[in-house]
Amino acid sequence: MRLGLDAMGGDFGPKVTLEGAIEAAQMLPEDTIVLYGKEDFIRKEEHELYKWKPWKKIPHNLVIEHCEESVGMDEKPHKAFREKPYSSIAIALRDHKEGKIDGFVSAGNTGAVMMSSAMILGRIEGVSKPAIAAIAPANNESGRALILDVGANVDIKPQHMLEFAIMGQLYVQLVNEVKEPKVAILSIGEEETKGNQLTLAAYKLLKEKLPNFMGNIEGRDIIAGKADVIVMDGFVGNVVLKLIEGIAGTLFKEFHNIIKKSVRAKVGTVFFNNEIKAIKKNYDYAEYGGAPLLGLAGNVIICHGVSSHVAIRNALRFVKKVAAAGLNKKVEEQLKAATQ
Repeated sequence: MRLGLDAMGGDFGPKVTLEGAIEAAQMLPEDTIVLYGKEDFIRKEEHELYKWKPWKKIPHNLVIEHCEESVGMDEKPHKAFREKPYSSIAIALRDHKEGKIDGFVSAGNTGAVMMSSAMILGRIEGVSKPAIAAIAPANNESGRALILDVGANVDIKPQHMLEFAIMGQLYVQLVNEVKEPKVAILSIGEEETKGNQLTLAAYKLLKEKLPNFMGNIEGRDIIAGKADVIVMDGFVGNVVLKLIEGIAGTLFKEFHNIIKKSVRAKVGTVFFNNEIKAIKKNYDYAEYGGAPLLGLAGNVIICHGVSSHVAIRNALRFVKKVAAAGLNKKVEEQLKAATQ
């Protein structure tokens, strides 16, 4: 496979993306990683990375595709799409559309990646609105739950919730390898009568169309693992995602502060070091790489702007898995069946 990466994306640009790409190229020797960006910037970072190791070179399966332009993190998506047709995002997505690469990863301007993806790749037949899906830690079979939408669509209709549910359950089946994923709606109570107009109408629709729809769940049930796929509108989803990340980050900071202050705690970590690392790994977004943009006629992963080289590396491995699963074709088939 050929996997594309926006070398200019993210808060740290080529400094981090190059390092992540190198690690991915080493871990995926049979695949090619294509770095889209300004070649002089990338070569400068290559020099900095290897200046004390002149015998080293970037892997043979990592290639650079020079792009004259790049999109800033604070640029308006519409303006960037219109005025920068030769940006790393635009060129990579056009290559993906033409089949030159099998998937694309970017930690750049989220709005620009979303808009450019929708305009260049187009939507899967039957999908009205693409959705950003995020992986949350959960106490279930796979150890994770898929929540969507987490920011692409603030105002939606019940039909969109059905589309999100179908895309989400297929994703979990094919990528997380959960045979019969449980699908739920995030609401303010488990009862069918609880929720706002959107969730009440969506409940009836999902109950009618999805055999594995289990009903409503509450916020506390996400990490408890009551469902494998949880659907919601993008406003609520973004709040939920940031809340989970914020709580996890704060808890681990508090934990480190306790260890620094307590000799007993330091001794205890010696015995439970592996268990502590496992818990931290489960809550670290870098382990998942990024969030898939579902519903498009392509394979796109959106990463955090502050992504580390570990997150970039894992996102490239992640997009390969999504592409290999043939998710888009199966979503199209199931959506057709659900609307008949």
